[in-house]
Amino acid sequence: PKSHQVSIADAQMTGLESYYWLAPPPYRGNKLTSYGSTITFSVSWDFMRGDTSGKETNGPDLVLIGHNGLRIGYGNSEHTDRSLNITVPLVEDGWYHVLDGVKDIVTRLRRNQENWEEFRGENINRGQLLSVLANLKHMLVRAKYHTDQAEGSLYACTIELGNEGGSGTSVGFIEKCFCPVGNAGLSCERCDYGYTKITDGVAPMHKVVCSKCNCH
Repeated sequence: PKSHQVSIADAQMTGLESYYWLAPPPYRGNKLTSYGSTITFSVSWDFMRGDTSGKETNGPDLVLIGHNGLRIGYGNSEHTDRSLNITVPLVEDGWYHVLDGVKDIVTRLRRNQENWEEFRGENINRGQLLSVLANLKHMLVRAKYHTDQAEGSLYACTIELGNEGGSGTSVGFIEKCFCPVGNAGLSCERCDYGYTKITDGVAPMHKVVCSKCNCH
């Protein structure tokens, strides 16, 4: 087996038709400098010995959840190979909202053909992707690829990050904004020293402003 392999048996996920690997803390937080780069992961899966009457499943290959309440997904493909290297671009094209209330993604074999993407909402825009990357709460990597899958394994998952003033390859997608007073960060995503976030409304449509602290 490959190094750093983690595996999950389908029998451990009773009652779920789709399930995902949950990325650990180093993949969370402010990932704005990853905009324009990629997330790449290596997975494999297998089914029980013998013939199978099942079918490859569909669903997002990757789901990102922001602290602002937005859930976005990328991809909805059948993968016939049982050993995969999947690369997901971190630009807005191809990303979409994962609808609120979705707890599981039903396999195509059981879907109404007129409503087989019931988990998928509208496409996202650049600002929405940046708002998720500014404070990433969870990264979910697809673990289920076949209706008769017996086991799935994850070998690696990498996210490319930019570093201001670094000596590596230049990343052209990352922009640095001129922030209003009280805001700071590449996209003005955080409050400057002496200011605090004030939230008005309900996520994900709430408005957040940086208000000067009443310090004594």
